[in-house]
Amino acid sequence: MQYGLGRNLGGFVMESEWITVSLKEIAEPINTGLDAITRAPIVSYPTSIKCLRIQDISNNKRFDQWGFTDVKPTDYEKYRLKRGEIIMARTCSTGINYLVKEDLAAVFNNGLARIRLRRDVALPEYVYYVFQSQAFADYIAGISGGTSVQLNMKVGDLANFQFKLPHLKMQRKISTILGALDDKIEQNRRTGAKLEGLARAVFKAWFVDFEPVKAKAAGATAFPGMPPETFAALPARFEDAEFGPAPQGWNVETLREMATFITGGTPSKANPIFWNGTFPWVSAKDMHGRIVSDSELRLSDAGRNSVRRIAPRHSTLMVIRGMSLMSEVRIGWCAREVAFNQDLRAFIARGDTTPEFIHLWLTSSEETLMQMVDTASHGTGRILTDRLDAMAIARPPKTVMQSFTEMAKPIMALRESLHTESAKLAALRDYLLPRLLSGQVRVGD
Repeated sequence: MQYGLGRNLGGFVMESEWITVSLKEIAEPINTGLDAITRAPIVSYPTSIKCLRIQDISNNKRFDQWGFTDVKPTDYEKYRLKRGEIIMARTCSTGINYLVKEDLAAVFNNGLARIRLRRDVALPEYVYYVFQSQAFADYIAGISGGTSVQLNMKVGDLANFQFKLPHLKMQRKISTILGALDDKIEQNRRTGAKLEGLARAVFKAWFVDFEPVKAKAAGATAFPGMPPETFAALPARFEDAEFGPAPQGWNVETLREMATFITGGTPSKANPIFWNGTFPWVSAKDMHGRIVSDSELRLSDAGRNSVRRIAPRHSTLMVIRGMSLMSEVRIGWCAREVAFNQDLRAFIARGDTTPEFIHLWLTSSEETLMQMVDTASHGTGRILTDRLDAMAIARPPKTVMQSFTEMAKPIMALRESLHTESAKLAALRDYLLPRLLSGQVRVGD
């Protein structure tokens, strides 16, 4: 069985054969998106259309986290994201890309380029994995110009990228294997997010909205999900605190009184002896997920020893300075010891305060933390330490905090377990990907 790849390729491909093709031979002309200022601006109010930007791809943002935009109907029709398209950054983070898996009520801006493939010869899923390869990253590095701050590439150069292409049947097999690993990683992420949501909901009910105390004050004899002995230890009245009513008898303390803050640092990057080891050194770009266990850059033993302060396992890391603070507060739970840079703070529970309580209090305070962000002289966001120091918390009695922690611990442990499993699956995918795409590892029937 054979099929034609077109006269530009000058031949046919048998099921058992691989040929080298250029992107332009298997794709329609590559086009860029809408002007981000005049034709697809991000607006502050909800609309029916989202706009995909480079930062949405680089930060792995979900569709519901993309910004809203207003566009003309004709532009929406021409630039709407359709299933099977691959959207790629042509400036800044050149080469990062996004596979559109379903038709979306969204457009893309001019920092991105759209690749539409000839479906009779190439599967979008397969070519997407080609774009995840080191060979593609090396090619993009070679065609990207500009400055270290503002890289850019020409779509014509992108179209000249060459790679191996097997028969459609083999493309489908390879895509299925790699896709199954990515699907499981995504399933783990969603499960972890639901677990976090559950823990945060219980924390908010108990320690932010004080629902069990309100229930007891109203005459209830129990509260759903709360152990009877814990409910019995609650007061039935409130008293005034600086942030509003607080359960009677609960001490109001500052975050500084309940947690120790430590600041990170950066070993000299001019000294190679400190780097290219195995010990994580975390920066803001490593803080996209809620669990922190690895980083893009890692320290050697010498680098590890040069860092004065290490975030211990089950401490909480938070970005307190950087561009990311202009849109979100990144908070992570340390699944292991890590080093971190000066743009982050680690929070370590003091005394009888538990790590789970501190972590969930911070993640439940994200809206308040965003309101504390101001702009530094160089245009990045920052949260001043004295503002964190002064954040007030109604500290529950030890028995109530311990009861909550007994509930939260297995949830946090399961989240860690899912994160660890996903890291192993990602390593397996990264091992298989170049071998499958080169034909070194063959997929049988």
